[in-house]
Amino acid sequence: MKIYANLVAMPLNIKLIAFVLFGAILAAWAQDPKINFIEPAAIAPGKTTRIALHGDNVETNWTLWTSFACEANGDEITLGSQATVGIAAIRAVTPKGVSSFHLLMIDDLPTIKESGSNQTVATAQEIKPPIAIDGACNDLAFDYFSFNAKKGQEFSIEAVAQRLGSQADTVIRIIDDKAHEYAFCDDGPGVGRDSRLIFKAPATGKYFLEVRDINYQGGNQYRYRLRVGSFPLLTVPYPPIVPAGKTSEVTLPGFKTIKICPASNSARIPVSVRGKAGSGFASVLVSDLDEALEKEPNDTFDQASILRQSVCGQFQQQKDRDLFRFEAQKDQRLVIAAKTRSLGSTCDVMLNILKGDGSKLVEANVTGADEGTITNTFKEAGTYFAELEELTESARPDFVYRLTVLPLELGFELSTEQDKCEAKDGQFTLKVSCTRRQYDGPITLSVSNAEHLTLDDNVIPEKKNETVLKLKPKDDFPRGKLVHLRLTGEAKVGEKTVTTPVSTQPALRKLFPKLPILPVELDGLVGVVVPL
Repeated sequence: MKIYANLVAMPLNIKLIAFVLFGAILAAWAQDPKINFIEPAAIAPGKTTRIALHGDNVETNWTLWTSFACEANGDEITLGSQATVGIAAIRAVTPKGVSSFHLLMIDDLPTIKESGSNQTVATAQEIKPPIAIDGACNDLAFDYFSFNAKKGQEFSIEAVAQRLGSQADTVIRIIDDKAHEYAFCDDGPGVGRDSRLIFKAPATGKYFLEVRDINYQGGNQYRYRLRVGSFPLLTVPYPPIVPAGKTSEVTLPGFKTIKICPASNSARIPVSVRGKAGSGFASVLVSDLDEALEKEPNDTFDQASILRQSVCGQFQQQKDRDLFRFEAQKDQRLVIAAKTRSLGSTCDVMLNILKGDGSKLVEANVTGADEGTITNTFKEAGTYFAELEELTESARPDFVYRLTVLPLELGFELSTEQDKCEAKDGQFTLKVSCTRRQYDGPITLSVSNAEHLTLDDNVIPEKKNETVLKLKPKDDFPRGKLVHLRLTGEAKVGEKTVTTPVSTQPALRKLFPKLPILPVELDGLVGVVVPL
């Protein structure tokens, strides 16, 4: 490609236009790729799927990084037949940069595209389940899909939208040609703002599936994957978290029990259950703590279970009360935290800390994003109890929780709002922030692949809360290829050397503001590409 810059003979206005266009071309060459959406939004186990990227600087000459095992060859992805249905991530890599993470599905349902002309019942797009439709909400109209059903036939229907990073807050309805409503769902249990339901046809005939955004928003930021088949609508497994390096039994409520032995470096294990037509999916988190399970009965002080670090439990009956006994030293500062919604559970807990005589010492605020966390300095040594109750006194198999009791030690937490770096002036820059816990000293940052990088400004100074880390690639750093860095911070806190990883959760939350549960397996990964 040749670009001619001899503009002497051109009129002034033509020169200005030409210079603007020339500058735009150069800017486009310098930019990282950006994925707005992909087609299809899912890849199939046991098959080769050709995908198309839509966005900026992804027209040609890109390769893919994937968070899952596969064979990626250009725009084709080949999965093994044993690939688990669920949510995964990709990145587009070009010789000049790398995109942010983009989420997609691994799905055993066949895929079709929304027709784009299905905004009325009369023009509804005909579908033949089992099927998945990739579409986008419209701001001024609804999307309609028609399907035939026999009396008594059951269909699992779900919109996978915010779970794929979309902005869409879907609503789905089942109606007939007279607009009589048979089923409705706004927010499905355990899946954030995504919609899901089971529809049983009351009579043989044609039905219409209506999809819209609850706030009447639309466009490519409001895309959805509509799954229609016969599969279980899974929520949260029990236990929702298992220890690394050990074999644990995990129950998918209402379906089956499986055995899982995650590797020590695992963060999340996808699980799925095959139905008559399609699969339901969920995931199990992995922990490096000593994870225990609640043992019933434990609703009286004499029956209270011993809590050492972490325990998972269920509200198995209405007005269930679970008690856990733990020890605290004099003036020891402990963090007692209950998690539900962030695990995919559909319940909320009331958390109280009780003294040995049964009187209440402190209670958690369950209205905040912390889901119920108490930080308390215990003035007296002794035995204390954590009391948990479901907020509405209800019970269901998916009303599960995790409770942890851990010491609040002196130290710090580190994070960055970047999931990738751009090379400028021959170096990368990365802003790292810290939250201090009664420690004001310096924190030294280090990075994986350090032998290929020179680090500057890698110390967060005493009593400061951030630094802009500069990473200069050495001559032997790979060019035009994606390298994922992981960063850690180290400091001498009292008599201990404390090492803490740099989290990218702020970057992931910025990238996926509507995502119900952040993908923990992506936390800490910072992508860099040194341009060719």
